Amino acid sequence: YSITNLTPIVKEQAKKTVADKLAEKEKAIDARTDLTDEEKETAKTQAKADAKTATDAIDGQPNFVNSEQNATAAQDKVNQAKDTGLAAIVAANPTAEKKPEANREVADAATDKKGEIDTTLTPEASAKLQAEVDEVKKASEEAIAAAKKNANVDKVKDAAKNAIAAINSVRVPANKVIVPEGTAPLSEEKITEIKNAI
Repeated sequence: YSITNLTPIVKEQAKKTVADKLAEKEKAIDARTDLTDEEKETAKTQAKADAKTATDAIDGQPNFVNSEQNATAAQDKVNQAKDTGLAAIVAANPTAEKKPEANREVADAATDKKGEIDTTLTPEASAKLQAEVDEVKKASEEAIAAAKKNANVDKVKDAAKNAIAAINSVRVPANKVIVPEGTAPLSEEKITEIKNAI
């Protein structure tokens, strides 16, 4: 066959469409604050693998074929690989697990601590302790939301759980239970510690 009888297969546009969709997906994943860096990396690695599978399948088709029938078949395979790749990339929507789990653990610790608060305390004293628990929980939620890496999430979670565990109705005054000598109130000292865990 002479070159004039060969039909070109359109592959580059299909590959560019896949590459553009991958870039768009990576940007969307990076923008999600509910994911840790590790969760983002896992999701992007999967999206890249899906894009490569599609690109390899596209590249696997010939650049030129010698009949209209072969051209249709090859172009169909290119388009199918492209569409399959696009669908896989679009579906790469990771579920946040690390941060929600850390928040659940702190929330459970807060609930448990509130249940342990001495019922013989005055309503005012009891309310103060409950407020301290809520304050630590709220500070931890903000710090967990701002954390980037799994290890930072764990540090915040552990600091918050320790702070909640240290809230003790036996010590007086109630707002000085974190530092042994009572040198700083919980609302400043412990919340700073939790935020510094990031």
